[in-house]
Amino acid sequence: MRTSKKLSPYTRGRNVRQLDWKKWLGQILFIYLPISAAIMYWGALASDRFVSGSKFVIQNASGEKLAKFDVSSIISGGGGISNHDSYMVHEYILSWDMLSTLDQRLGLRKHFSSEKIDPISRLPLDASREGFLEYYRKRVRVDFDDASSITTVSAQAFDPAMAQRIVKLIIAESERFTNRVGHQAAREQVNFIAGELQRAQAKVEKEKKRIIEFQNRNKVLSPEIDTKSISSLVASLNAELALKTAKRNSLATYLKSSSPELKQLDAEIASIKHQIRTEKSKMTGSGNKTALNHLDADFQELQMGLEFGSNLYRSTLASLETARIDASRKLKHLVLLEQAFLPETAEYPRRAYNIITFTILTLMVYWIGKLAVATIRDHKD
Repeated sequence: MRTSKKLSPYTRGRNVRQLDWKKWLGQILFIYLPISAAIMYWGALASDRFVSGSKFVIQNASGEKLAKFDVSSIISGGGGISNHDSYMVHEYILSWDMLSTLDQRLGLRKHFSSEKIDPISRLPLDASREGFLEYYRKRVRVDFDDASSITTVSAQAFDPAMAQRIVKLIIAESERFTNRVGHQAAREQVNFIAGELQRAQAKVEKEKKRIIEFQNRNKVLSPEIDTKSISSLVASLNAELALKTAKRNSLATYLKSSSPELKQLDAEIASIKHQIRTEKSKMTGSGNKTALNHLDADFQELQMGLEFGSNLYRSTLASLETARIDASRKLKHLVLLEQAFLPETAEYPRRAYNIITFTILTLMVYWIGKLAVATIRDHKD
């Protein structure tokens, strides 16, 4: 049978002192030291960060907000498209192109890497392009409200004037970007239709030239008109021939065929018949001369080509005017609702809030860790 070994009072006291020493050491390492460091950093060392901001909406030339969000746009499938320009500006503000412009104009890298800034908040001097962009995105914030179509831009800097200049330049570059995109889209649309108009005009000129060459080559102004004129003449000759023939037949009932009157009528009838054959030959063709009906068919084809080209030209011209009006309506600009202001007090760091939050989290972690260690010891025992 196993017996427990009794500890002397001296040994027990020594163990208690060791436990108290370990307890105090753990509290110093995991509570007092981190909290003291946090108080020292946020209370004295952390650099002040000033925040400036601005608000704007994107509108087209007609004054209508482009970032419109309503039920009808959702039903028609246009809800996402209406916010397209605002989202483009959002991405442009957080892009390297914007950061590069800010750095060139304001010396942003030099400002964020200044030795006056505490080491934790400072941008490293040897920061890469990706690191610089990541740091910039932590200092610049862009929020877009779907309901009101308002875009809010805010920027942090270690100097109030620099924060204001950053926001002002962001707004100016965003407006320049918006105008450039709008003008480019409008110009491309108008240029395309203008090119189509030139092609339509060239087609009309070509068809006109073909008609003139046809008329000069065939010595005819309009085969259709000539055909109608000849048809009308043939019809009148046939009517006259019918009258002459009826008159001759009437006279032949009581006059001899050798009578002067019958001979005169026979001569007139023969002349009319000859004239009818001559006129018909013009329409059906004789020898090497092309028939008027063939000329009329070719001429109608040329006229159809000219009419088609003219209709296309008129339609394209109307489209060009419509495109110019639409392009002017699609030109966009930024409407500032709030100018970039000069901050008077530092918004960050929130010293008391950070210290209290860090203290609470540190105590929570310490006690959770202590509870976990005690649980493990109990399982071992």
